[in-house]
Amino acid sequence: MKRIQGTWLGNSLEENGVKRPAKVIRLVFQGDTVKMKKEDGEEAGTFLLDPTQKPKAVDLVMGGRRIPGIYTLEADRLTICLETDKNGKRPTRFATDAKTTGWRLMTLKRHQPDG
Repeated sequence: MKRIQGTWLGNSLEENGVKRPAKVIRLVFQGDTVKMKKEDGEEAGTFLLDPTQKPKAVDLVMGGRRIPGIYTLEADRLTICLETDKNGKRPTRFATDAKTTGWRLMTLKRHQPDG
């Protein structure tokens, strides 16, 4: 929980096998809250990590909806794959294709404020 805290900036984004611009995505983790900023607005909610699952599990709760996902956290790189189709099924791998409708794969880099 401690290692994920802070601001993460989008490095890459893929949905249903299609790469999209990620420069407008930002996730901010503070305590048990998360803010997701995208070009079309901002959402805020809470999150829960379960590093004991394989792959590691994350649940975001935003707008009264639980968004299940998986994550890896390596140094200053965070990879998250979320289910976005509202069917409640957790992704099983860090990849998307036309058959995995509703999965969003994001790779983010920890924001290092200018000092």
